[in-house]
Amino acid sequence: MPVHIYADFNSRKENGEVWLNTSGSMRDMEQLQDELKPGMSVVLYMPDEDEDVEVDAILKFEQVWSGIPDETSWRYVASAVATKDYVAS
Repeated sequence: MPVHIYADFNSRKENGEVWLNTSGSMRDMEQLQDELKPGMSVVLYMPDEDEDVEVDAILKFEQVWSGIPDETSWRYVASAVATKDYVAS
């Protein structure tokens, strides 16, 4: 299962990269601190009550972590909050 990292998709750079400096992102990344590497493939997600928004992305680090989304991979999935099956790994 790919690594999932919370992302606020409303917090994007002009070039489309997603900032990963919110408390939710930091929480997910703290659990994976030793595993995170620039260039690593991850899934960025933003939860909602009914559906989560996900996108495949590549991690980037330039003083702050960000994710470069694969714009062709946006999807809605059943909410992990609603199903309580989600475990960040």
